Amino acid sequence: MVSGHTHGGQVDIPFLGTPILPVRNKDYSSGLKTSPRGTKVFISRGIGWTIFPVRFNCFPEIAVLELVPDRTSQA
Repeated sequence: MVSGHTHGGQVDIPFLGTPILPVRNKDYSSGLKTSPRGTKVFISRGIGWTIFPVRFNCFPEIAVLELVPDRTSQA
């Protein structure tokens, strides 16, 4: 699954994480994650900001994904 972006929270404080993140599950800040159902989901940090024009320790990204078929499961 490819998701929208969360801006990565815009601020990532070392050892504390992101204090403000616009999602309920704070594990879903950015990157490739596995949902409780086992589905892979990718969340981008995006390139901009929201509310305040600041980013700290949370670099903007433009992700390039290569989608390939899952060879481990047989239909």
